[in-house]
Amino acid sequence: MPKPIDITGERYGRLVALKLRGTDKNGVRLWLWRCDCGREIDRVATPIRSGRVVSCGCHKDEQSRSRAKHGMWKTRTYRAWIAMRARVRGVDQISIECYRDRGITVDPRWGCSFEAFLADMGECPAGKTLGRIDNDGHYEPANCRWETQAEQCRNTRRTVRVTVAGIEMCLKDACAALSVNYDRVRSRIRLGASADAALARG
Repeated sequence: MPKPIDITGERYGRLVALKLRGTDKNGVRLWLWRCDCGREIDRVATPIRSGRVVSCGCHKDEQSRSRAKHGMWKTRTYRAWIAMRARVRGVDQISIECYRDRGITVDPRWGCSFEAFLADMGECPAGKTLGRIDNDGHYEPANCRWETQAEQCRNTRRTVRVTVAGIEMCLKDACAALSVNYDRVRSRIRLGASADAALARG
């Protein structure tokens, strides 16, 4: 059997790996995990590291209680709340890199209560998803809104932002406002020009 990868201290969802326990009856390595709720469990690493298992079982219990209480578990609003919490907990590699490792968190009220999230945000309008106004900010009432797909695309870390007539906007909107070809401006930026210089050349 190959030497096991040491994941001691690593976090996956709500679970932190404490130590290698040994193997089960089938010879599969078991790790001791501590859940955020305080419970410790023995589990193989694969389903936890892949994101299929995110807790000792308390997460499913919370979801069940919440669904029974508010009756909105099939709505876009509830799915947005679940996805938001999953991102900051780092349930997969993308969310670990883009949210957890960047220190993005969820407002404590929202983290433990769908009802609080619903009261602050209202129901998700058709065609919109949950977005953050400041992409480096947290999931909290002052920094969140329901956005269209186009608005989401304009508010990513890769989006180039410029100031035109004292108003900050994304590069695509700036090109439209100045009647400048967007692809030409992007090409100039890729060749080393600043956004302002690329726009000024028309």
